[in-house]
Amino acid sequence: MFYLHFSNTQMLAKQHKTNIELQQIKEALEQENANKLKFFASVTHELRTPLNAIIGFAELIKNETLGSMDNSQYKEYADDIYNAGTHLLTLINDVLDFSKAESSSLTVEKVKFNLNKIIDSCVNMLLPKLKEAGINLKKEMTNKQLLVIADPKRMKQVIINLLSNSIKFTPKDGLIRMVIKENIEKNLLTIEFHDNGIGIMQQDIYKVMSVFGQADSGYRNEGTGIGLPLSKKLVELMGGTFDIKSEAKLGTTITLNFFYEEQTCEDSIDF
Repeated sequence: MFYLHFSNTQMLAKQHKTNIELQQIKEALEQENANKLKFFASVTHELRTPLNAIIGFAELIKNETLGSMDNSQYKEYADDIYNAGTHLLTLINDVLDFSKAESSSLTVEKVKFNLNKIIDSCVNMLLPKLKEAGINLKKEMTNKQLLVIADPKRMKQVIINLLSNSIKFTPKDGLIRMVIKENIEKNLLTIEFHDNGIGIMQQDIYKVMSVFGQADSGYRNEGTGIGLPLSKKLVELMGGTFDIKSEAKLGTTITLNFFYEEQTCEDSIDF
């Protein structure tokens, strides 16, 4: 009897010690994560100010605000500075948005707006990049106005992120399909992004959906790798769903679902 009591006491003491150790590990990981998010927020704020200045001065040179420049090479340099600065600012904003989303401090609007105009704007913005990469984009959607309930600014950010990701991993002469479908019974609007790029192995999908994660592929690409996880968080904050399916060497399909209303745009916000 004494032996059983002693064994139970030992077991309980061991379990208590294990619980304390697990709690300490949990707290350490939570603190590490909090420090990481705080660091990212601090860095992005510090870098954003000089980058805005770089872009501003580059615009002055590019637009020849202070007078004509005889050497056209200066304008080419200004274009390079402006494009690089704009790209870096976009990356920084993505990191800052993700850190806010992780700490539950990122807010989104939920308003009704015309999705057609947002999509057309995003596609037009990316036409130079598509042309440079030699990739075709096919847009499949109805001509009627589609009213979606979400955040128009964040929706634009998501669409540009996802199309840019497809462009990055699709080879020359490849095809990207953007399909917008309605499910009237469920009041759902589905946006699909299909590409025939390098794809991702099934076991690697979790890597590209985690912060800075990149699946192993035939070549490396620049970027933070934050575009997909940020897009997923933004979609979910807007009340939508985000799904990704991919096969290595065959391509990737990303599907978004949002609530929408089928009516005129008289009471919607125009962007």
